[in-house]
Amino acid sequence: MGDTLTHPSEGTGKQSSSRVQWIDAAKGVGIILVVIGHTLRGLETSQIISFAGDFGQADAAIYAFHMPLMFLMSGMFIHKALPQDWLRYTLKHAQRLIWPLILWTYIFFFCKVLAGGAANTPMGWQNFPVFPLPPREHFWFLWALFLGFLIIKGIYTLSLALRFRSVPWPLVTVIALLMLVLWLNSGLHSPWTQQALVYLPYILVGMSVRHWLFAAPLYVLFGSFAVAVITLFTPWGSVDALYDFGIAVSISLAIVAMLALLSNLVSFGWLVLIGQASMAIYLSHTIVSALFRAMLTTFDVRDAMVHILVGVASGLIVPLIAFVSIRNERALKIIGW
Repeated sequence: MGDTLTHPSEGTGKQSSSRVQWIDAAKGVGIILVVIGHTLRGLETSQIISFAGDFGQADAAIYAFHMPLMFLMSGMFIHKALPQDWLRYTLKHAQRLIWPLILWTYIFFFCKVLAGGAANTPMGWQNFPVFPLPPREHFWFLWALFLGFLIIKGIYTLSLALRFRSVPWPLVTVIALLMLVLWLNSGLHSPWTQQALVYLPYILVGMSVRHWLFAAPLYVLFGSFAVAVITLFTPWGSVDALYDFGIAVSISLAIVAMLALLSNLVSFGWLVLIGQASMAIYLSHTIVSALFRAMLTTFDVRDAMVHILVGVASGLIVPLIAFVSIRNERALKIIGW
């Protein structure tokens, strides 16, 4: 999804195949959690379920780490584009992130107009024109990722100007995290930049650990446990932003490291395919799930588990079928997938 890229040069033969598999599998886990989370929140808004009990706890658990996982994965391969000149770098990421944001903002708007009162948050032609920025709905991810990549390019450019032999990305991560804490306490929040600044440290974590995930995933797994212990049992966790960061990073790293370790033993099959279609699923799943939710409601189906199963399954399967069916790479780029 976005710039969560794979590259055939990372190893050869069977080793390369297994490494591509675990990357796509991790993306698959992330996008499945995204669909589950959005399905639950759509049902809560529709008053089909309540977040007062178990569903609320499930929502909190998913949102504790699923988007950090996606940002972390996106950071793992951004280093390959950093040597490009600014124009090429910016245009490349605008094509992959800003074009889908613009296109699907309008597709989303037209679907809401057609849905009328059946939509959770109805919109009509009186709301036109709709401006894609600051981003609406779940499209904030694309804008935050784009801004994060620009910030990282700026750090890389500065390091070249200062003639550093390499960028100390772990140190940059710590500095970005501390600056985030100060910024959150300042009250200077903006819908244009807030999500980008909140999730920038996770992109930097992906950049910092990528080598170890390929070379020694077991060390990363142990490191994830260490982060969890530090977060839970030291003063680090007493600061809300640092606590959230520690929990999200420990869970995300544990998931990715375990998948990397298991890739030599098992084939992830359908999970890899879902990961490869993650951008298509991310952009369109809420439209599909909302359509099926409206259909079930029309037939007076109010059972929560039926709605959850149908919403999650349709949100994954329908975009996946569309993605697999469109084999033309140019067509996929045109529709932002």
